Amino acid sequence: MRLFSFETFFNRVVDSTWYAAFIEPVLASIRSQGSDLRVLDVGTGVGKLPEFLLRSGRYRCTGIDINARMLAYARVRLAGQPVDLHQITPEQPFPVADASQDIVCFCSVLFLVPAPRPLLDEALRVLKPGGKILVLTPTGQVPLHRSVRLFFSFPFHFFNWSFFVWRRTTAKRARAWAQKDPLPPFCRDSRLHYSKTTVLQGHAILEQLTSA
Repeated sequence: MRLFSFETFFNRVVDSTWYAAFIEPVLASIRSQGSDLRVLDVGTGVGKLPEFLLRSGRYRCTGIDINARMLAYARVRLAGQPVDLHQITPEQPFPVADASQDIVCFCSVLFLVPAPRPLLDEALRVLKPGGKILVLTPTGQVPLHRSVRLFFSFPFHFFNWSFFVWRRTTAKRARAWAQKDPLPPFCRDSRLHYSKTTVLQGHAILEQLTSA
């Protein structure tokens, strides 16, 4: 494994306090559904979402990603935990059965994908009746002075400075995602209930797609 790589850097970023604040709305939504749920984390990266989730209750987690180096870190981070990790290709079906998952998560993933519909169709395939698809996306629309104010509210962590890297590098694609707004029409086509909440003081949105 390379000493200095994006994967190494990201493995440290996810332990920062700003990142914990970023994904907390997803964790809170899952916890509100109870425990002993099956959760699929699409684009799990180094496995931080399952790590947080398993600290707070009994969940059966599956993490998938296309990046082998990310998953190598996830396997170390989640060693001994009840998590299944799989590397897939972009065209590959999710390695879980139809109607088997209570929650499917896309944390900072879909806005990076040129054509998200196949991933959403797969999420719908594996979702149980009454389950939820959670989509967390940066907005890229907060003025710098508000970001600075938020930054100083985070408990100290050495890698908190990466918040500004994330803010800058995601802004263009995040604004494009907001302009396209693809999830409401997908929900109408798929007969899903749609809701959207602004989180992290306007720096992100959490979109929730609930099946009947």
